Order: sequence, then structure tokens, then C-alpha cells
Amino acid sequence: MKKTTIPGLLLLLALTHAQANAQHDHDHEHGHDHDHPHPKVELSGRHLSQAGQHFEFRLLPDNRAVVIPLNEKKEALAPGNQEVQLTGGDRSAPVRIAFEKTDVHWISMEALPDVQNMPVVLRVTHAGDRPLFFRFQLDRRICGECGKMEYACSCDHHH
Repeated sequence: MKKTTIPGLLLLLALTHAQANAQHDHDHEHGHDHDHPHPKVELSGRHLSQAGQHFEFRLLPDNRAVVIPLNEKKEALAPGNQEVQLTGGDRSAPVRIAFEKTDVHWISMEALPDVQNMPVVLRVTHAGDRPLFFRFQLDRRICGECGKMEYACSCDHHH
């Protein structure tokens, strides 16, 4: 497994925060709640949607993953009280990876296995609600049409 690069993660968080602040530039003393969405996210990962909830799953260069909550307009939201867990790999010896919540997303607590293509199940649980399960192939091959990893490809060809 590759080592986590803390400077790279800090840069990702700083850029996300700077982009959110640049588009949220009004006076905060105006007497209403602040449930404003963050700016529209450039989707570079896999868009997941179920039961009116939307997320983006992204794989980072250090093999850790992030899950970003989105609204229906694909604008980033602050993470709620959900818990996120990923199960993947060989069914006879699956890997389970927990995620921790930050101010802008959930991030895996460890790197995902460095496997070219593996089935994964992302579980998002909110207290009192049925968990949401997102099943997909985490295929890291590069699409020849869009240049994204196949798990995040939005081209019309079969995946």
C-alpha cells in the first residue's frame, strides 16, 4: 500500500475551502440560517444517487477515498450525521474501510487496496433510517474517451 501524503490532503482541503469561500462572499450578519450549499462540484468521481440523496465518490492519488454529499443540483453540501463504510475486494476475504467526517466530506481512514478492478459496496447510514447501499466496480483503468478512471467515466460506452 502507498503511504498517505498529508500535504496532498491538506492541499485538497485548502482548495475546496478556498473555492467555497470565493463563491460564498456575502455578509453573514443578515438574520437567516446558513444552510447554503457549497459551490457546484466539478464531478471527477462517480455520482451516486438513491432515495433523494446524492453523493460523489472519488479516489485520491494515495488510494484513500472521499465521499462528498451533493444536493440535486450537484452542489457540495456539508456532511450530515451519516456514517460511511466501504466493503470491497474478494468476497471470501472482503476489506472493510471506515470513513471519518470532515467539514467538507467523509474520507477513508485508510487506503483502499491497490487493485486494478474490484467490486465495492459503499454503505451510508443515518440513525433511524434504512442504510443506503451503492454497489459498483472500482475500475481504475483509464477511459480512452474521457481520460477518467473507468469507475468515474460518464461516456456512453459499456462499463
